[in-house]
Amino acid sequence: MAGTNRADILDDALTRPGRFDRRIRVDKPDSEGRNEIFLVHLKGLAIDGNAPADIARRLAGLTPGFSGADISNLCNEATIVAARRKADAVRMDDFERATDRIVGGLEARNGGGGSIASGAERRLTAYREAGRAVASWFLEGADPPLRLSVVPRGGGGGGGAAVPGYSRYPSDDAPRPRTYRQILDAMMASLAGRAAEDVFFDGQITTGSYDDLRRVTENAYGLVRTYGMSGMNGGTNSSSSSSSSSSSLGQLSYAASSISSDDDPHRHGAERRTNRRLYSEATAEAMDVEVRRIVDDAYGRTCDLLSEKTGEVEEVARLLLRKETMTRDDLEIVLGRRPPFGH
Repeated sequence: MAGTNRADILDDALTRPGRFDRRIRVDKPDSEGRNEIFLVHLKGLAIDGNAPADIARRLAGLTPGFSGADISNLCNEATIVAARRKADAVRMDDFERATDRIVGGLEARNGGGGSIASGAERRLTAYREAGRAVASWFLEGADPPLRLSVVPRGGGGGGGAAVPGYSRYPSDDAPRPRTYRQILDAMMASLAGRAAEDVFFDGQITTGSYDDLRRVTENAYGLVRTYGMSGMNGGTNSSSSSSSSSSSLGQLSYAASSISSDDDPHRHGAERRTNRRLYSEATAEAMDVEVRRIVDDAYGRTCDLLSEKTGEVEEVARLLLRKETMTRDDLEIVLGRRPPFGH
């Protein structure tokens, strides 16, 4: 009996019949599993306000992808947060702050490490986060944030620069089928940070939305190249193995050319795969054109949406500047209940 986190790179000689030929996959807990694990760890804590069952249910929804060890660590961090404010019991807010600390990293408030240095930069960050939040609130296929903040995180002991602004959005415990409309809505929500800079700061865009553009590019190429959802190539799947190298161009981040790894002597088992693409250079160029069309159209519609919701974006940005951190409940107070979207 043996265990590994990288079953995909095991040598075939190890997994052939008669050796390690039977595999049992142990996944991370789903929402119900996390709820039960939280109930175990909450038993020894003094809880202020909410009943442990209510806190466990809410935390289970806030922590997709957490393992049992992650949940135990979160509860310990929450008690530390409560102790720092000299409290005798742990509140829900302490758990939320602990989750931010674990997922987003340390806050960077005191200069250096990427902390927000000026009121202008802070205001820009607030509008960028507000734009994403408002767009996701009014797009059926997008998920509104669980929490958003103008406080940069991630520039702590690791020496890296902190990220201006920080938001947490829901993620699925398991992949689910998505429609073209849902993918496009998710792309528009990701583009909303860049669009907010464009709309509210007279086109003075920054590098703050780099990661959003990377995600949009991946989704757009997925529509065209992988999922066959574009009219350009019908129902074919022309995908090849992904490449980690890319370079930025406008609203897109074009992947570098793939190469063959068949002859790499350092790759084993399932890693020895070819990265040769299954389409011509002319088709690749046509894909690039189609991807640009999709992204440009999504970006234009996102700018139109934020222009239509100018009051909502400005109100969320103002509240975010005042409170520094907002929850989904705060968003609902400002924006009202999410539209029913015909359901």
